Amino acid sequence: MHTSQKIKLTSLVFIAALFGFSSCKDDNPTDINTYDFQPILGHLSQNVITETYIDLHTKSELLVDAVTSLQADATSSNLEAARQAWRNTRKPWEQSEGFLFGPVSTNGIDPSIDSWPVNVVDLEAVLSSGAVLTKAYIDGLEGTLKGFHTIEFLLWGENGDKTIETFTLVNLNI
Repeated sequence: MHTSQKIKLTSLVFIAALFGFSSCKDDNPTDINTYDFQPILGHLSQNVITETYIDLHTKSELLVDAVTSLQADATSSNLEAARQAWRNTRKPWEQSEGFLFGPVSTNGIDPSIDSWPVNVVDLEAVLSSGAVLTKAYIDGLEGTLKGFHTIEFLLWGENGDKTIETFTLVNLNI
């Protein structure tokens, strides 16, 4: 194909694309002031937001069960099960961060369960204090001493190489 033929073909493709794109124009644009968004918002709230929080709740309960099993029987397989339960629970939390509003935002739930970095010095002090770790006690701790990243630190260690042999279990009374 000669250069002039290539130019003609390219021009023809460009003109066809231009006409094609202009024919896609919406002759009846949506008036945002009168459009009924209720069906979209209803679908989003019920099928995305609510379902994500239900999944987070269900997986959180499985995480509690896995950690309770680890506490009762400190084995490598129970440690790995607790780690997997943490991963499984973390996923819907990460998904929910796309729509953090309502109680998650106004009641400070996000910083209470997802603060970073873990305050290792203060966490070690809490763990070695002999304090009974009740729900009320944990609720009173700052965000960097509880939540996902603290659980992650406790399950994997500071460098991600914690083994069951170096594991110290804390008696939780929650």
